[in-house]
Amino acid sequence: MGQARQWTLALSICPMTCFWSDYVCPTHGWVPHVFIHEAAHATAAIDHDIPFSDVTIYAPSQRTSRHDGATALGGVNVGLDPMTWLHPDPVAALEFVMAGSAAEDIIFGDMVADGFRGDLEMWRKGMGETGELSPSRLDELAGGSFAATGQRVRTWVTQNRGRIMAVAARLAGVEDLSRPTLILGENGPWTLTRAEVRRAVAI
Repeated sequence: MGQARQWTLALSICPMTCFWSDYVCPTHGWVPHVFIHEAAHATAAIDHDIPFSDVTIYAPSQRTSRHDGATALGGVNVGLDPMTWLHPDPVAALEFVMAGSAAEDIIFGDMVADGFRGDLEMWRKGMGETGELSPSRLDELAGGSFAATGQRVRTWVTQNRGRIMAVAARLAGVEDLSRPTLILGENGPWTLTRAEVRRAVAI
């Protein structure tokens, strides 16, 4: 029987250090990036009152292909109808979809580009934009300035880093990430309901 894949999450070292380096990021591996990415999405969804049922990170054997052909590593389940989460407040929805990659970049110093592109594509198509967007149209959809929205999200991540970490920890099944945490690939998926995320961010 082959050796189980395992990862160590240790915020005291790197915020998270992964010893199985997947194709996602040669420095940190996929596990740290996806835990922080989805934790940030879920935290933003709570703060923006965006409905969702759960946030889930898939085990390696459960990965599926996204609409754009990339591999889905996890996600916040907002449902298939953008009217329920995007159109009530498109700018808040944009901040929600930008939060994952912004958190990666702030915490690790890099982000998985495919994740950002896929999230933005989901928002763009939900807005009914199927063709290429000009910078001016993107600014219009973003409520005036796409760049300003991005900066606002980065400020939010910096201010709420501890809450995002708390959600990532609960996803990993521990109280906090101050000590190395062993995660076995066969133990996935890792899931929190909306109610569990709400409790985690109430710090």
